[in-house]
Amino acid sequence: MTDKELLAIDLSGVTEELDRQLWSWQDMGDNKVCPDCLRLSQMPPATLTVWQTERTEPGRGDTVCGDYCRCIFFPEGLLEIYPDLKTGGKIIIPDEGRLILDPKTTYETFRELDDLIVEYKTLTSGKKLPPEYFAIESVDRRIVFLRDWLR
Repeated sequence: MTDKELLAIDLSGVTEELDRQLWSWQDMGDNKVCPDCLRLSQMPPATLTVWQTERTEPGRGDTVCGDYCRCIFFPEGLLEIYPDLKTGGKIIIPDEGRLILDPKTTYETFRELDDLIVEYKTLTSGKKLPPEYFAIESVDRRIVFLRDWLR
């Protein structure tokens, strides 16, 4: 997909969608974290709009670390990590359904899934993925579903 095609994707409503989550400030947890970022990471979760209008955003440049900020926003409740993860447990991502991951799922697999979702959204003018997609609990099976749909 070209940059021009990506720019043509309708992103109206993205802020509303992101505001359905509460976001927390996540610092890197090392001795290079600036005092501003440490303070922000201890604030309670808030909507993206609250962070943008009443607080700040990672990398905006208005913290002590300025343009060198390494922090991110983390959506609260997006990942539910089970206590048995160290013993081969699972990660569950609620997303209209339940996506159950093996901790060994690779970035390449997620990249392929993301690319297929972008292709789906492009071909459908930004429509939401079908309910059948969310009924699938495996990343690999979701990839197969989207490949089949795109054929």
